[in-house]
Amino acid sequence: MLAAATLAALPPSEMSSTALRLHPATRWGWSDDWPIHTLWSRNHRHGADPGAPMEWIGEGVLVTRPLGPVQVEALARGGAALLEACRDGLSIEGAVQCALDAQPDVDLAALIQQLLQAGAFGGLQPIPTKDST
Repeated sequence: MLAAATLAALPPSEMSSTALRLHPATRWGWSDDWPIHTLWSRNHRHGADPGAPMEWIGEGVLVTRPLGPVQVEALARGGAALLEACRDGLSIEGAVQCALDAQPDVDLAALIQQLLQAGAFGGLQPIPTKDST
């Protein structure tokens, strides 16, 4: 699991040459049409009323299991975009830009804190440089 202190210690000059490596158990989803987190929560949590009214809007879900028990929580559109960018090997700088492109009003500090606390990242990794020869 990536510690917040490790990420905070990364010099800004390395944000474009370092990627966030996803924890192997990290999964997520986003739907523009389905309230996927709400639907999952109502079907898997004891005491939830599956018949209660709900707003039918697009939602995201984050599923992690960093140290044992599965954790499921709501995920903003920007969070899904950031995780997709990390999966695709983009730099931290590139992943943050993807989050902002997907959701211009995303609270990046809160999003990164959520992902770190959920154990979504396994560590940092350098992005291989292209050999110019």
